[in-house]
Amino acid sequence: ETIIFLLTGCLIGLFILNRPPGTITSHDWSDMLIFYIIMLVARMIMIITFMPFLSKSGYGLTWSESLVVCYGGLRGALGLALALIVGVDDGHSVRMRELVLFHMAGMATITLLLNGSTCQYLVRGLGIVKESQVREKLKKNFMAELLVESGKKFEEIKSFKYLALCDWQKTRTLIGIDEMLQEIRKGEQTQAVASGAQYQAFKDEDIYAEARYRLLRMMKGLVWEKYEESQITGPAARLLNETIEMSLEDNRKPIAIWEQLYSIFTGDKSINFYFKIKDWPGVGLLAKKHIAQHLSFLYQVVTTFVMISEEVIHHQHDVPLTKEHVKVVVEELEKNKFEASNYVISVQDQFTDTIKNVQTKRAAYSVLFFQRQQLDHALKEGQIEDKEYNDLRREIDRRIVALDNALSFNVWAAPTFNDFVMQFPIFSSLRRDEIDAIKGSAQIRQFQNGQSLFSRGTKVDGLFVITRGIVKQYLDLEKNSTKHGLGSIFSFSNVVSDGHTALSNCVASGDVTAQFISAAVIEELMRRNPDFEAVVYKNSLYQFVKCLPQTAGELISLDEAGCLNFVQKARLVKIERGIKFQLMTGGYLFKGEIRKSDGTGKYNKPGYIPAAGDEYICDNMAVYLSFDMDVRQFLAQRRNSEADHGHKASVHGHGHGGHGGHAQDHGHGGKGSIGGGEAQIVKRKSIHDELEREKIVKKEFEEMYGQKLVQNTERLILRKKKGIIA
Repeated sequence: ETIIFLLTGCLIGLFILNRPPGTITSHDWSDMLIFYIIMLVARMIMIITFMPFLSKSGYGLTWSESLVVCYGGLRGALGLALALIVGVDDGHSVRMRELVLFHMAGMATITLLLNGSTCQYLVRGLGIVKESQVREKLKKNFMAELLVESGKKFEEIKSFKYLALCDWQKTRTLIGIDEMLQEIRKGEQTQAVASGAQYQAFKDEDIYAEARYRLLRMMKGLVWEKYEESQITGPAARLLNETIEMSLEDNRKPIAIWEQLYSIFTGDKSINFYFKIKDWPGVGLLAKKHIAQHLSFLYQVVTTFVMISEEVIHHQHDVPLTKEHVKVVVEELEKNKFEASNYVISVQDQFTDTIKNVQTKRAAYSVLFFQRQQLDHALKEGQIEDKEYNDLRREIDRRIVALDNALSFNVWAAPTFNDFVMQFPIFSSLRRDEIDAIKGSAQIRQFQNGQSLFSRGTKVDGLFVITRGIVKQYLDLEKNSTKHGLGSIFSFSNVVSDGHTALSNCVASGDVTAQFISAAVIEELMRRNPDFEAVVYKNSLYQFVKCLPQTAGELISLDEAGCLNFVQKARLVKIERGIKFQLMTGGYLFKGEIRKSDGTGKYNKPGYIPAAGDEYICDNMAVYLSFDMDVRQFLAQRRNSEADHGHKASVHGHGHGGHGGHAQDHGHGGKGSIGGGEAQIVKRKSIHDELEREKIVKKEFEEMYGQKLVQNTERLILRKKKGIIA
C-alpha cells in the first residue's frame, strides 16, 4: 500500500506539471464534493440492504456500528491502483484519464483527512467503545506507584559523584514527574499507592469486565508462548487466539471459551463422513489420515487451553483488583477448564492410539526445545564455540523436523497393563522381580455404567489401574466429580489409609475394565523397597488433602501438580513411641499419634502439621512426611514466580567445552561507560574446576543411565576430549 500511495503521488504530480492548461476546471472541484456525498450515501444504502445478514454473521453488526462502517470506509490503495491503470492507458482521452486520477486522489485525500481524523469522535459519540473507569483507576494507581519508585531512584542517584554537576530541577522536568503528578491529581482525589486503592465507586459489572480483560490478555500471551515452544501448531494457536478474542470482545459476559471451542469441534460435519468411510478400501486410508489429523488438532487445542487456564489461575494474584471480584472470574475460567478436561478424558478413552502418538510427539518436542534452550545458553555464556554450537543446533533441528515422519498414526496399539507397570514413574524405583510380582498378582475386574469401584468409608484391599473406560471420582461429599481415563490409578491412598479405608467414591462412567492389585502385594513391596514406599505416600498426599480438608491446613491451596511438586524432596519418617523430634518446615501425619512436649497440642489422625520450632513426642508409632520447605514459602514462591515457559538454562549441570585440558576463552568486547554500558563477560574455568565438574557429571550419568553405559561413554570422552567432559 505504501508503494501504491508513493507511485500515485509521483504520477499525479507529473500529470499536473505536464498537463495541458484547463484540463481540470472549477466545476470538477465542486463535482468532487458531490461525489464524496454520493459515495457515503451509496455505502449506507448497501449496508442497510444487507443489514439482516450482517447483524447475524460473525460478531454481529449493530446500527451504531453500521454508521461507523459507513463513515470509516476510507478510499485508498485499491482505488488508486485502479485509477493508475486508467491513468496510463493511452486508449482514453487525456481529459478522461486526468479526471479519473483527480477524483480518485480527491476521494482518498478527503476520506483520509476528514473521515480518518474525525471517526474517533463518532465512535465516542455513539458510545460503541467505552473507556473503562476501572482501567483508568488502575492506570493512575500504577502511575502513582511508578512515581514513588522513580522518586526513590531520583534521590539515590543524587549521591553519584559523576553526576555532581547535574541540574536536578531540569532533570525532574525532563523525566516528567510534575506532569505525571498533575495527571494523577485530576478529578477526584486518588490515593498514592496502588495497594491501598478501593473500588467502591465502581459497579461490580465494570470490575468483573476488567478482571476478565486482564486474565484473557494473559491467556493470549501464553498461547503464543506455547507455540514458540512447539507445543502447539500455528492453526491450533490461531483458533485458541480467536476464541479468546471473542471473549475479550464481550468481556461483560461470563467467560465461555470452552463453549465456543466445543461448538467449533462439533460443527465439523465432514468428520462424521470420514468415520463412515474409514474402513473402505483405498479411500479408507485417506479418511483415517484425516481423522488422525483432526484428533491431533483437537487434542492440541483442548489440552493447551487447559494448561494455559491452569497457569492463569495460578497467577490470578497478579491482577491488581480486589480478590473477591477476581475470584468470581477465576471460577468462570475454572468451570471452562473443568469441562475441557472431562472432554480430553473422553477423547483419550475413545482414540487411545492416536492420542498416545500426539502425547509422544509433544513429549519429544518438549525435550528437544529444552535442549535448544540449553545450547543457546551455553553459546551465550561462552561455554562452546560457534562451530560446536552450529553442529549441535543442526542436529537438534533435524530431529524436530523429523518428528512428523518418525511416528505413524497406524503403528500404535492400546497399551496393555504390562505397559503401564513398566512406564509409570511411580513404579520406576522397583526392580524387575518386584515388577513381575505386580504383574503376576493383577486381576481383571469389569464394571458397568454407574457401578461403584469403591465407596467412601468402605474397606478396599487394593487399588485399580484403569485399562479401558472412564471413571468418575468424588473427592468430597458434594456432587463435584473429576473424570479419569486410561492409565489412572485408584488409589494408593487405599493402601496407606488405616484399615485400607477408601477416602473417596469412584463410579464407572460407561463400561470400565481395570486391573486390581492387592494391597498385600503393594505393602510387601513397600516393606522391601523404602524408595517405593516413600513414593506411595507422596502420591497419596493429594487424596488425603482433598478428601480430608478439615485437617489439610494450608495444603488445601495446592492443586495436584503443585502438591506432587511440593513433596518431591520430602522425607518419609517412621518413629516409635517415646521418640522426640521437630518439624521446622512442617509435615503431614498419616498414621499414629504425636503431641507437643509442652502439652499444648495433639495429633491423632491424618492431617497437616504446621511449621514451627516446637518439640513433639511420639505416643504411638507414627508415619509422616517431613517437608523440606514451609508450605507458605512454597505458595509465595509460586505466586511471585514469573510465567517463564522457556526452561531457564543453568551453568551448573552442563559441562564446558575444552581442548587439551584447557578451557577456551570466547567472547566479544563491549563498550563501557561511567553511566552504564554492556560487556560480555566470559567465565573462565580452571582445570581443577573442570575435573571437579567431570566427577559430578559422571556420578549423575551413572545414576541416570547405569554404570556400564558411563564407562563406555567415558572411554569415548577420554579419547575425544582428553579427559574433559563437555
